[in-house]
Amino acid sequence: MPYVPPHLRRHSRDGHVPTPSSLALLFNRNLSLRSSNSNRHAAGKIVYANSAVHEWFPVGLSPRQNILSSVTLRPVSIHAVDRRTADGVSSLVLLPLGPSEEATVGNPWCLITELVLPHLVSSFRALRSVGEIEYETKIKPDLVARFGKIVFHGSSTMMAKDARTWVSESSLRNSRRTFYTNVPCAYTKDVTDAVVPMIGVELEDEKDVYHVKLSDKLRPDVTVSCKCRLVKEEQKMEVYKVELNSVRQMVVDISCIQKDLDLRLMLCAKRTMKALSEEELTAITNLIGSATVDPDVMGGLRWPLGKNSSGSNRYDVVGVWHITSKCYRSTSYKLKVRQADRFDFLRSIGEATSEVTLKMGEITRVLWDRNLEADAISDMLRKSLKLIWEHFLQCKYPVLEEVAPA
Repeated sequence: MPYVPPHLRRHSRDGHVPTPSSLALLFNRNLSLRSSNSNRHAAGKIVYANSAVHEWFPVGLSPRQNILSSVTLRPVSIHAVDRRTADGVSSLVLLPLGPSEEATVGNPWCLITELVLPHLVSSFRALRSVGEIEYETKIKPDLVARFGKIVFHGSSTMMAKDARTWVSESSLRNSRRTFYTNVPCAYTKDVTDAVVPMIGVELEDEKDVYHVKLSDKLRPDVTVSCKCRLVKEEQKMEVYKVELNSVRQMVVDISCIQKDLDLRLMLCAKRTMKALSEEELTAITNLIGSATVDPDVMGGLRWPLGKNSSGSNRYDVVGVWHITSKCYRSTSYKLKVRQADRFDFLRSIGEATSEVTLKMGEITRVLWDRNLEADAISDMLRKSLKLIWEHFLQCKYPVLEEVAPA
């Protein structure tokens, strides 16, 4: 078998790698994308609102416990995260040093509610104040809970003994961090088998979709996200929804000491594009329609040489996600369990992940219906966080691989 560079290998559970011919196409495609990267600006990047809130705090310690004496930082190896960080930067996770004193803390979900609620209300107010005037399109807010591990980024020279002096709430709050949402497949099975029946959600649908991310030379500050499905009879991609990239209004990362997983609470605003002109629609559909389904490449789609741009050269492919998911719904929640196979063309990074997200639709509806009084939603938020704390933060399987300090 020919040698395949590690950064181009397909990160999948079946061990397949790209063929030599597909590698040649991928190499040329990446060269083409990089050559015009200066025209993209924010294409493919996560976008935060001007007034966005980004906070971190730990929960699970008693008032008598000091974070310095209760936790430690341990280095971990994460291929996709390590490749995105600069040279000389290590990935570190916060772990407890001893047994839990959680019984003396009271109800952690009450503390989280107290700390998050003001940010949530103010973020909704800010979103409403700009609304359709700034975004020039229909917006749809979502309050989402994600489960995974918070990864802090510190100097690679930081040995374990040095990390001890680095552990303080102020230093952690001001450090760069990534929320790693890739959880073991066995955890997702536990969620579907055990958690789903307990929280009152029912299976709504199963999907197999491709998200094709495009840059737009006329709007370099946005990413055009096209949801597509495979027409099996023709083996061709069909576009059924076009959106602009989501804008993050609030991100609160919570280190859940003594729990296996951490929590991210995020308020995002999805933006549905206005009606496309015939020229725009033709350019997008032709570009995506020229893709070939290939399970041996990361992201699941490849383009013929020179065909990763629209005929007008207005749109370029900057990323592909192939997602299979199950969606469960109740009047209050929307639970999504998904397998995602991604490839970022701009950075040549691919990853296959298992993810679980919980959307709190009832809280979103109350806030969006102009009921911004904290008392009106504090009980709902507290109830949702109690459900999350009791059912979603336990994971019996390793999430990250620890490594010896450099």
